[in-house]
Amino acid sequence: MDINDAILSNVKNANCALDNSIKCGPQFGYDLNINSYKNLDLDDVSTNFNVTYCSKEHYEKRIRDTEADFPIEDYEVFQIIRR
Repeated sequence: MDINDAILSNVKNANCALDNSIKCGPQFGYDLNINSYKNLDLDDVSTNFNVTYCSKEHYEKRIRDTEADFPIEDYEVFQIIRR
């Protein structure tokens, strides 16, 4: 991936920036959700975080053109600090 193609988006409400749940996994303002369940039944829990989807809720920019589920192999989170 070319770094020039990256989408940087600031959170609009810091209280909604990040959430982590044993049933749902990391959620970034509900804009990026990495889930461990296969459907919306929260009782269907596994350790395989295989359901990932995006929407636009608490961040300034949408990071995908669709809200459809997509697979991921790994993810990294960075904090950008301006000098």
